[in-house]
Formats: sequence, structure tokens, C-alpha cells
Amino acid sequence: MNIARCFLFTVSLCVLASAAAAQSAPVYKWVDESGVTHYGSQPPSDSNFKATGVRAKKTNKQALQARLSSEADLRAAQQTRKDFEKEEAANADATRQEVEQERAANCEKAREQLETYDTAPRLYKPLPNGDREYLSDDELDAERANARRQVREWCE
Repeated sequence: MNIARCFLFTVSLCVLASAAAAQSAPVYKWVDESGVTHYGSQPPSDSNFKATGVRAKKTNKQALQARLSSEADLRAAQQTRKDFEKEEAANADATRQEVEQERAANCEKAREQLETYDTAPRLYKPLPNGDREYLSDDELDAERANARRQVREWCE
């Protein structure tokens, strides 16, 4: 029984080797009349060539096309991702600039209000009928403290 297994193994190996050899072809080298060296799977018609010992396989065109198509799809997907990342970065920059401009405007307004509160001896609230209600000293101190908080919030 071991001899039968060895025989089957040997036959299988020979079949696989011949199949592999059938799919590959020898590469030939020759020099033409102009002295240019050529390589090819088909030898020239004259007898001035030699086998290189290198074997070449034929290209599986469907597998190659599928691989190239897959690689192209991957490159397109990567480019799409890069485009989205650039757009997100641009949007983030624009948003950051808007926030900085808003902070600068609010800082300026808060500083102006603090300066008004610090230099004015009396402050008032306008009433709906057009009259004024002047703030008490405690209310004025509270408004000045609030103005300082606003400056810290927007300017620091």
C-alpha cells in the first residue's frame, strides 16, 4: 500500500510539474546584425541565439485587468477622501476665522463698555417711555464688575 501511495504521489507531482512547465516558456537571447541585444520568448529564425535559463509566464489578462481596475478604484477612493479632508480643513479654517473675528468684535465692545462704566460718574437705564432711571451705587458697582467679566471672557 505504501508503494501505491508513493506511485500516486510521484505521478501527481509529475502532472503538476508538467502543467507548470506548460504555462511557462524559456527566454532566449540574441544579438542582431547591428549589435543590439534582444530578449524574447520566441527565438529568431537564424541559429544565433541561446536560452537564458529564465522562464517567462504568460500574463493572465483578466486577472491583470481586474487588479488594475481594483487599484484604480482604490486610488479614486483615496482621492475622494483627500478631497473631503481638504474641504473639512478649509471649512474649519473659515469657522475659526469667523470665531476669531466675533471674539475680536465682542472684545472691543466689552472694552468700550468697561471704559464707559469706569469713566461715567452715573449710569442709567432707559425706560420705555423715554425717561431715565439712574443706577444706585451698588447697581453701578455690579455693572462695572459685569463689564470686567465680559472683558475677561472675550479678550483673554
